Amino acid sequence: MFNASTATILSHSHSQSHSHPPQIEGANFLNLLIVDDDRTIREACREVAQSLGFNTQVAESAEQAYRLLDSSSTDAVLLDLRLPGAGGLEALHAIKKHRADALVIVVTGYGTVKSAVQAMKDGAYDYVTKPFSMEELRLLLERVAGHLRLKTENRVLRETIKSRQGFGNIIGRAPDMEKLYRIIAKAGQSVHPVLILGESGTGKELVAKSIHFAGIFRNKPFIPVDCGSLVPTLIESELFGHVRGAFTGATNPKDGLLAIAEGGTVFLDEIGELPVDLQAKLLRAIQEKEIRPVGSVKRVPINVRILAATNRDLERAVTEGTLRIPRCASGGRTSRCWWRTFSSASGATQARKRRFRTRRSRRC
Repeated sequence: MFNASTATILSHSHSQSHSHPPQIEGANFLNLLIVDDDRTIREACREVAQSLGFNTQVAESAEQAYRLLDSSSTDAVLLDLRLPGAGGLEALHAIKKHRADALVIVVTGYGTVKSAVQAMKDGAYDYVTKPFSMEELRLLLERVAGHLRLKTENRVLRETIKSRQGFGNIIGRAPDMEKLYRIIAKAGQSVHPVLILGESGTGKELVAKSIHFAGIFRNKPFIPVDCGSLVPTLIESELFGHVRGAFTGATNPKDGLLAIAEGGTVFLDEIGELPVDLQAKLLRAIQEKEIRPVGSVKRVPINVRILAATNRDLERAVTEGTLRIPRCASGGRTSRCWWRTFSSASGATQARKRRFRTRRSRRC
């Protein structure tokens, strides 16, 4: 709807269209989402943001905004609090749920400043009241860019300090090691399983320990399991536990390692040495978050993070059927439940450099 607010914004937009303000340093790395049901206002705001160097996307509804947040990177959101079909504060909460780190600037009409104040309490970065000029918007976006730039600089500084000191018991300042520290820090904040690949002697257990102690599980148990040294007939009992009488010699019930590590991490070293049928049971336990002790008919819920390592060639092992990883029932793609951390070393000399890379598998 064309109203006085639209007219005010448009008049300032046209008056400045012939004088392009200088772009903000680093803004070309920032992504701004503009959410407003008024097409004229959306385009006017987009014009100003692009003139400052922002990468912009627009949405006319909250639902469209959610889809864009799920499919693309977003650093800041310019959100109209009066969207059709969704309350402004409800949309703010949903946006923060989709992108917790995104800065949200709410746009509110005259007389509804209380809503803007409430939005600030609920996590909005700032607000602007209609009618506003493009100069006001420009100054606001400059503050947003400055805030995001400072945030990035602080993060880089923390990582630089960390890299100088090493990471846990891993020591090194080479660019490849700094990259490894960033990967470990990122994986440490995740709850997904991690598979670490690398030749023997490349420090896979050190990486696993660093992921555990750098993350949200640091105050919980870290239980390493050498799968290659487990007695084949007792592996299932060690991992899942057993009830009394489950097999000869099982005179007392026993909790498995996956249950003992409640809230913590189990590191399965050389997971490729596990029998394939037990790998399948382990994958089911990871996906369903429950285990069935040997000899029991009841399933027991577990709350544990799995880290695993192998020195085998992943693609070859999967092709030969000696290593199981989750697959989709429909397309045969790798399931989303695994994070995979790969060693990029080839040859003993490079292996000793402990060079690693990571990728997250695609969503099913």
